[in-house]
Amino acid sequence: MLKVRNRTNYILMKKIFLALFIACLISGLTHAQTFTKESLVANLGLGLGWYSYGYSVSSLPSISLSVEKGAWDIEDVGIISLGGIVGWKYAKYDWSYLNYSYDWTWADFIVAARGAIHPKFLSNEKADLYGGLALGLRFETYKYYSGTLNGEPLKYTDNNTNPLIALYIGGRYYFSDHFGLFGEIGYGLGYLNIGASYKI
Repeated sequence: MLKVRNRTNYILMKKIFLALFIACLISGLTHAQTFTKESLVANLGLGLGWYSYGYSVSSLPSISLSVEKGAWDIEDVGIISLGGIVGWKYAKYDWSYLNYSYDWTWADFIVAARGAIHPKFLSNEKADLYGGLALGLRFETYKYYSGTLNGEPLKYTDNNTNPLIALYIGGRYYFSDHFGLFGEIGYGLGYLNIGASYKI
């Protein structure tokens, strides 16, 4: 049941992202650009996907906050932006049989710098399509617990730090001068991320 629900949520978010991407692409047929060298945008997103923790693992959607600022305007090409992202994801698996019980948890935190290009021919005053690269670190805490009703419990904790290198593509669609929706695939804590954007 849990696996089916996670798959259903993933399919729903994928449909939302595709609808957002198509809307941005159609809107981008005109050439006035919403993301400029002076733009500063913050995104708050939820994500699904990433590597598999295992069968029947309960995984919460990842939460991420990213910010990007226009840095360079390359004539006839697009805007280069620089920024960063932080994110968090949690997963849990527990199992019990008779008087035995087992519990596994994973908590992951990422921090990364990001750079992207916003092509002028794909953007207008409402839509912003972009692609980029994220470089940073992923910190993971893994905890394991097992025990019996009468025995001494076993506890184990491990902390790992790994490099994060990821390509991503995304799009935003603004409903006002400041507020919009965004979707991205291909980075960090989720293969598919959607959420809200605010242009400062």
